[in-house]
Amino acid sequence: MDDQTRPQPQSDQPPQQPQWGPPPAEPQQPQWSPPPQQQAPGWGPPGYAAPPPRPMAVTVTGIFFVILGVLVTLMGLLVLVLGQAAGALSDFENMPGLGGAVGGVITVFGVIILVFGILWLASGIGVFMAKQWARIIGIIMGVLGVIVFGLGTMGSLSPEGQSNAAGIVIVLLLAILSAVAVWALATAGPYFARR
Repeated sequence: MDDQTRPQPQSDQPPQQPQWGPPPAEPQQPQWSPPPQQQAPGWGPPGYAAPPPRPMAVTVTGIFFVILGVLVTLMGLLVLVLGQAAGALSDFENMPGLGGAVGGVITVFGVIILVFGILWLASGIGVFMAKQWARIIGIIMGVLGVIVFGLGTMGSLSPEGQSNAAGIVIVLLLAILSAVAVWALATAGPYFARR
């Protein structure tokens, strides 16, 4: 007899069922993602990066320069008007031509004060617009402010000037704010760059 026609012996154990499990895992395909964005130096294409925010000290400087510019400009206009009025006065009896000379000197001082006021005002407005020229003018005007207000503080500390404590405090505060403005504008180069 063949093996195929031969009867198979029966065993006492039931036939084993095949074990079912999850199908074999297929190899994972790599997931591709775009490379990380790197910020390009400067602002503009490619990879536009926002400009740095305005530092608080630059904001304070801009406000200080605008207020100081308006006040000094108004004072310059007032001195200019006074100079014109003094020039229109009639000459003194003993000194002919003195009225015109005094008026001319006062007018020159008025023009100088007016120019300083306009420069402070323009610098303050330009600082808010992040203009490089405003930064340069602001540093120059800040140094002039430190000198002028510093000399005013020293003069007010003399025995003759100590009677007005409020004036001493105001001139000292203006000198300190001018020094802060110079520091703020000198250290804020990245804010003013490429604008």
